[in-house]
Amino acid sequence: LPGVNILVKGTKTSTQTDFDGNFKITAKKGDILTVSYVSFATVHVPASNLMTVQLVETQNELEAVLVVGYGTQTKKNLTDNIARVTAKDIQQIPVSNVQNALVGKLAGVQITQTNGKVEGGINVRVRGAASISAGTQPLYVLDGIPLITDNESSNGAPTNPLLTLSPNEIESIDVLKDASSAAIYGARGANGVVIITTKKGKDGKGTFSLNFSQGVSEATPKRKWLNSKQYVELLREAGKNVDDLASVEEELDRLAQGTDWRNGEVDTDWQDIAFQTGYTTDADFSVSGGDDKTRYFFSGAYNNTTGIIDSNSLERITGRSNLSHKVSDRFTVGMNLGFSRAIINRVQDDNSFTSPLQSVAQSPISQARLADGTANPNTEYANYLLAKDNTFWKTNMRRLTGKVFGELKIVKGLKFNSDFSYDYLTQTEDYWQGKNAPFMA
Repeated sequence: LPGVNILVKGTKTSTQTDFDGNFKITAKKGDILTVSYVSFATVHVPASNLMTVQLVETQNELEAVLVVGYGTQTKKNLTDNIARVTAKDIQQIPVSNVQNALVGKLAGVQITQTNGKVEGGINVRVRGAASISAGTQPLYVLDGIPLITDNESSNGAPTNPLLTLSPNEIESIDVLKDASSAAIYGARGANGVVIITTKKGKDGKGTFSLNFSQGVSEATPKRKWLNSKQYVELLREAGKNVDDLASVEEELDRLAQGTDWRNGEVDTDWQDIAFQTGYTTDADFSVSGGDDKTRYFFSGAYNNTTGIIDSNSLERITGRSNLSHKVSDRFTVGMNLGFSRAIINRVQDDNSFTSPLQSVAQSPISQARLADGTANPNTEYANYLLAKDNTFWKTNMRRLTGKVFGELKIVKGLKFNSDFSYDYLTQTEDYWQGKNAPFMA
């Protein structure tokens, strides 16, 4: 084969085969050569002076089974426009919600987050917006269950109902983008359909999987704001231009609260205070297996995410149980059951004066906190630290999804399937304001 790629594993040394399939490469004894070619399985072989490498043709991609409106179909026979990501694609990106794992992986699907909060709503557009006045979000279907995706937030900033799904339990995600999206779901599928399929047990010896990961995140790129010296210089120049320097300096005295603003005693970077280093901890396990009669899959996951915005965090636990049993050669029954609980520590909505990022409008000559550690109440605008110390907004989301099904094979190529499914989503919000909170005069 001509043009086969040969790489010395762990190095940048590589070459390609010539028109006759021959190659030369510099390698040491014990090195492993990675040999790859389109439509052939990648192989790893130990390097030697004289060697013959045999590649095996693979049709795995074309044989992949995709979920369509009325069932499944192999990719090579598919005429509909369906985009897909698999568990392997999702697991490579450690994120707290499913949609973020799809960013940049699906042609014709645009995914944007409304803000940088851990619970931030997600806008998904399949081939652009299909309506001016109606909703533009696609329909989400989990194992045949149309999911509730209503935003039930009451603090002005949307929450993402799909936070309740754990990426570790997902086998594949298929996005139906044309006629196949309306074939079975009608008008609900006008904006596209996102079909989420969870993992199931496979024939063979039982397997146990345990994963643990941690990560950090930073806000980037940050804006550059005036420091105290630049701020004072600019305001004094403005005062001179209108022959009213005295009132400007009076305002600077008020904002400085007794500190020496002329010599830059206080230089507060409000942006650094509003942002923080985010941390993510993920842990999950799964047990799966089965035989020719019964298949099972059990999983559990824990996620703890501290957001990049001050006082914003998420803690989630999920569990899933998928079972199927072949009663006879023609009749199969099964059950899918999933539960999740997410606790979110939230901040004020984006239009609020006490949202952390509104603090970038504060003067750098004002202290964020006073000498005794309390939030400074005498800033240019309401100090969000007063809200941080004297309020809290906690959201608790719970979701229970369940399905019981039976499948009867009538004749070859024809099946009758009956499902009873349930999706229960509840969201409770606890909000408290103390007497020292902003605007609580």
